Amino acid sequence: MSQVTYTELEGFPIRWAYGQAMPIEEEKIVSTEPKTWSVSTTPSTQIQNPNTGLDNDVYASNMIAQIFNAPSSAVKVTGIQLYGRKVGSPPNPLQVEVRTVRQATAWEMIIDVVAVPQSAQSYVVRALVWAYQSFTLTSTCKVMMISFYVSKTGSPPDLVVEVRPASNDIPGSTIIASYIIPASQIGTSFTPYNLTLNPPLELPAGQYALVFHTLNNGGDSSNYYLIPFATGNPYPGGLIGYSNNGGSTWSSHSSFDAILSIAVESGSVTVPAELVLASASIAPGSVGTSNAWINITLSTPIVLRPNETYALIIYTLQGDSGNKYVIQHGAKSLSAPARYLITFNSGGTWISSSERNISFRIDGVQYTRLYSGSRSPPFTRAPASPILVLFIYAQTSTSMEFAGFDDYTLAAAPVSSTATSQTKIIVLAATNRRDRNPGNITQISWEIWAAGSGLATKAGTQAYAYYNKTPVTPRDFGFSELYLIQARGVDAGSIAIINDHFAGILYFASPGDTFIPPSMFRVPIKKIHVMQGRITFDLLGVL
Repeated sequence: MSQVTYTELEGFPIRWAYGQAMPIEEEKIVSTEPKTWSVSTTPSTQIQNPNTGLDNDVYASNMIAQIFNAPSSAVKVTGIQLYGRKVGSPPNPLQVEVRTVRQATAWEMIIDVVAVPQSAQSYVVRALVWAYQSFTLTSTCKVMMISFYVSKTGSPPDLVVEVRPASNDIPGSTIIASYIIPASQIGTSFTPYNLTLNPPLELPAGQYALVFHTLNNGGDSSNYYLIPFATGNPYPGGLIGYSNNGGSTWSSHSSFDAILSIAVESGSVTVPAELVLASASIAPGSVGTSNAWINITLSTPIVLRPNETYALIIYTLQGDSGNKYVIQHGAKSLSAPARYLITFNSGGTWISSSERNISFRIDGVQYTRLYSGSRSPPFTRAPASPILVLFIYAQTSTSMEFAGFDDYTLAAAPVSSTATSQTKIIVLAATNRRDRNPGNITQISWEIWAAGSGLATKAGTQAYAYYNKTPVTPRDFGFSELYLIQARGVDAGSIAIINDHFAGILYFASPGDTFIPPSMFRVPIKKIHVMQGRITFDLLGVL
């Protein structure tokens, strides 16, 4: 870039205020229709799966999640209940988070038999007494994990799990794959054993059988395994059966199935994202050792956007198989897109089932909608998004609560007021989080919801430009070249990376810290990526 061009642009920087909102119009009254409402603010269960019975271990990298959809009304979430218990002495609190969601490749449970395991409904595995479960694949699959319930009595030898071809629900003699599970890894009460196949087992379409027997046909009437089953033929693609002569002949039961799941490599499914909208925890001392509903209160409630999809994450730090939390799940009661997910590597790989739901309740208050509308987005210079500030004039004889959403709002902070005369109340502020990406829109919509009781006389909006795009490039501003002349950190610890080079990183230790390049060495910008905090950049552009 020539010095002449540079001189012409000096003093006319483009300001990119990342993470900040700036007004671009005056306030506008959009409705003068009076509204009255009376909605109880006493929390009650709003979203739930009451079904229980099956355990999930929660400790260290073992986490569980529930994808759920918010109802058609805005809901203020005040607490979360989970059905479960603690085992031993977990070293850290049980954590719950409400997060955003994303699409990702996951493992999908294509066979998922849900039931409460009972000793009276089990097949014995010992010596020449074997058990099996047949299953059917309708297409070629990469089997990633086999999960089944099992318990041991006494000191049996190691358990062997084989994959064999099957015909008419009877195992064949060919062994496709064989896995040995140490007896030390199986407990004396029914718990799921998760057998991860590494490498994955690729199987073409057809019928197969999982065969269970002891190593070298060891064990006796005092040392054996139990494989529980569910009644009523819950899995129509296979049957459970047994052999009393080490697999020479087999018998099956037409209305029983082993309590198991088979996970295969899947395409894109809805899984939890990293963005946390709300969080809460409960100390180990407040969780009992017998199954019960565990009440976890949100110290800072949030209001969920109607009809939006969210993820509930349940985890704890550290712990082990003897010091953990156990949270139950059961048969699904929520409709799509709800699904249950588990992970054994802190979310690196999610295993998904649309046939189960975590045993949970979301408590809160369902709001009523007062005002709504839409408008053409006002002009904003790239890379900003047009957001709306929402306000209302209202009064109450007791108390009232509000929540506002524009197209960029995923979860809102509730706003309360006890004003006894008509008062202007900011329902959605410019500083409130905007975590939703509506894509390219020609109309920006908005809604105002309320609980408690009150009288509103009018509502209004004000357009702001919200500079939240990262990274940015010269094209985002309509220029062929950009030069950085100054950057200021608004938040302590703000970080930006220049041109993808960590050598060009800007770090602002304290609010107000400024970076000014030497006048003859302005930084040429190809890309700026803000990693953390809010930063204001002054840039010079060349057309």
